[in-house]
Amino acid sequence: MQLATGLIESTSERAKESASALINQGVEAGSKGPEVVSAQVQEIADDLIEQGRTNRELMVGLIRTEVERAVGRMGFVREEELAAVRHHVERLERELNQRGDQASAAANLAVSTAAAAVPAATRKLPARLLHWPLTPQ
Repeated sequence: MQLATGLIESTSERAKESASALINQGVEAGSKGPEVVSAQVQEIADDLIEQGRTNRELMVGLIRTEVERAVGRMGFVREEELAAVRHHVERLERELNQRGDQASAAANLAVSTAAAAVPAATRKLPARLLHWPLTPQ
């Protein structure tokens, strides 16, 4: 931030120096026409605008860096990282659902197989075992 403050102060000082130089040149030379002074003022203005743009870009970069550092210290995650984790979780949920469906299908098959086997097994049992609860004979 001190660097950014220095950039702003530097631009301000440069503008003051340029304005003073123009005034001094006009007073000393007296022979310069308004067109020459106007062209010089325009050139200085263009330089100041460009310097202001550059300073603003540097300031934005500094602020962005400081914000990212602060956010990193707080433990926040970037949006890209969060999106990647969400994508991973969605993939795992799909896999879990598929495996659940497969397990359910396997269980249904086992139940239907067992249910089909029960009548066949009961045909082979003696009559006394078919009545529940078993009574001693």
